[in-house]
Amino acid sequence: MLGATGTIGQATVRALVARGHEVVCFVRPRAGVGGQLQAADMARLFSGAVVRVGDVQDPVSLARDGFQGERFDALVSCLASRTGVPKDAWAIDHQAHVHALGIARQAGVSQVVLLSAICVQKPLLAFQQAKLAFEQVLIESGLTYSIVRPTAFFKSLSGQIRPSWHASVATTPPNPCWCSTPPPSFMTRRPHRPPAARRCLIFMPTW
Repeated sequence: MLGATGTIGQATVRALVARGHEVVCFVRPRAGVGGQLQAADMARLFSGAVVRVGDVQDPVSLARDGFQGERFDALVSCLASRTGVPKDAWAIDHQAHVHALGIARQAGVSQVVLLSAICVQKPLLAFQQAKLAFEQVLIESGLTYSIVRPTAFFKSLSGQIRPSWHASVATTPPNPCWCSTPPPSFMTRRPHRPPAARRCLIFMPTW
């Protein structure tokens, strides 16, 4: 699990653990808003999951400290750049994911669930372009994948969070389907669910 310390990442880890999955979270030494979370904090935060610490931008660290030579079934990523500025976006939203995908494949991963964003449909900004570029790498990888593109919401705008949790989801292409499920809970259903394999899943708020 990459990007575990973000808002959706934390909820996704809890949902994965609740569903009985063995979850390994790869996190920075100081994560969360302002780097306030340290290793001990994250061990408490992710009860029921294994927490491993390293540098997601360093493929050596990702392989050595994250995967540790073990075999895995799936890679789930809620990883995103903190600032969205071009250098950060291409380093995290694209290159870090490219490294992770290659190492995951070597570790036996056959399924990838990626949290993206609906705004990549009109990629005007660097972070949108970087996300979309990695989506294409994932699509062409030959692995089973689900790309989740939720509409944007911001934690600081607390009035938007709960309404957006009641969302409809479309899969495209080719056959749309709809459900009223929070994004993290929906993401945890993707492993071993063939109907959503090799598709982009778009969350649309009902408000």
